[in-house]
Amino acid sequence: LAASRSVSLYFLLSTAVHVCAMQLHQVRSKYWSDLVGLHEELMHLTAQLNPGERGTAPAKSKHARLKIFLEHVRKAMKALQVIPEKSELLEEKAVDHLEEHITSVLLPIKIRLESLRDAMAVETLSLANIGGDMADLGGDKLKDEGTDLLGEGRDSPDSVDSLYKMEDGFGDADLTTSSEAIGYSLDDMTPDTDLSAGLPLCEVLEDLDDKSHERPPPDAPSAKRQRVGNGADEEPVVIKCAEQPSAAADSMGKDSKAKEESKNVPFNLLPREVKYQCAECNEPYSVTFNYNPWWALRLEECPHCNKRQVPRLDISHPTNQIDYHPALSAVAEAMSLSQANDGKDNEINTDTESDLNDEFSLSPDKSSKLLILICHARTCPGKHRSKRHAEVCKSIKYLMLHIRDCSGRLPDGQSCPFEWCRPCKKLLSHLVKCFEPNTCAICNPFNLPRSMEQLMTLNRLREQVTASTAS
Repeated sequence: LAASRSVSLYFLLSTAVHVCAMQLHQVRSKYWSDLVGLHEELMHLTAQLNPGERGTAPAKSKHARLKIFLEHVRKAMKALQVIPEKSELLEEKAVDHLEEHITSVLLPIKIRLESLRDAMAVETLSLANIGGDMADLGGDKLKDEGTDLLGEGRDSPDSVDSLYKMEDGFGDADLTTSSEAIGYSLDDMTPDTDLSAGLPLCEVLEDLDDKSHERPPPDAPSAKRQRVGNGADEEPVVIKCAEQPSAAADSMGKDSKAKEESKNVPFNLLPREVKYQCAECNEPYSVTFNYNPWWALRLEECPHCNKRQVPRLDISHPTNQIDYHPALSAVAEAMSLSQANDGKDNEINTDTESDLNDEFSLSPDKSSKLLILICHARTCPGKHRSKRHAEVCKSIKYLMLHIRDCSGRLPDGQSCPFEWCRPCKKLLSHLVKCFEPNTCAICNPFNLPRSMEQLMTLNRLREQVTASTAS
């Protein structure tokens, strides 16, 4: 009887061990690869965020928390390697608890790390190709994400500093969604972007291929050719600044009735003083200008360092305050000028085949490139490694602000003196009204330079990340 009981007990124990072994094997085959990946990620972070002996107490605390996470992963991996036949303590409940620990504690960390890595990889790729300062990006955004991962509040001033330092990320070998994933290297983006070198709008918008425009005389200081690309096959950027505002206004024609009625406009239309700051030497200086200083930034010579630059403008300075467009519209309505302007405004927004035949025209090739730049600038924070790219991005942002606020008329009834204003408004009108965007050479260009194709690809990637984040 005793022998029979021993055999029965041994049989039951063997069956239980076999069941536990099968269950453990299933758990191991299901989660082992995830645990290995999480272990590698945490190993990398632990080494990367090691504060050393001189680290602050909060930094050391966060590093210790990372090591605790790493130890949890190692214990789980070790438990999955237990040989059931040699384990006398293995129970079915223990396997269940182990699986619950993996699914409820460890895998959420892995999912969080992967989501952060994918989002940051795309954003790093986007900003790096247009010259973004990756270190600045990583420091701000992932501080908050890192504190969530480590279970600390967002208000902590010493949150994990750049959980993935963008300069290194997870290491070049770890990032599968890197530049190679779309077929080019981040460092390959040279200044052959067919963009002007940090310049006012008139220089950014100069035609890249059509040489039929009449050029200003060579001795004019604003008529300069600036070559952006360093390749011999690419067409240099030919830059033609706008005429002086007074000459441009005269050449565009005037509405005599509007001018006559506008004499009573209660605005100071006389030359006004504007405070600028040199972009090269950072010295402040004053200029006299007749127009909205927010719209009139241009390449000019600094009186201190004598370098040509696009000055910085402090919009909070009392001298630089402007009369906003809604106020101007109210005055125009009060003086019955709106009716006189309706025809001109409608003409500006009319999209016809003659849109590209103006004196300052936008060819389809140039229009498509400008749309790509606008698509980039509308979401770009303005941080670029290349000063040239940063200035182009800033110029496009000013263009967008101008065409958003400008009605096509000055307060005195004259037409907007900036020759690029009307064509850019028509370009946006075409973008809205185009009936065949898939085959349109402007909305969907096919023959773009490699640099513009890269930028368009990055715009799409950024839109995908934004859409996925919003959803």
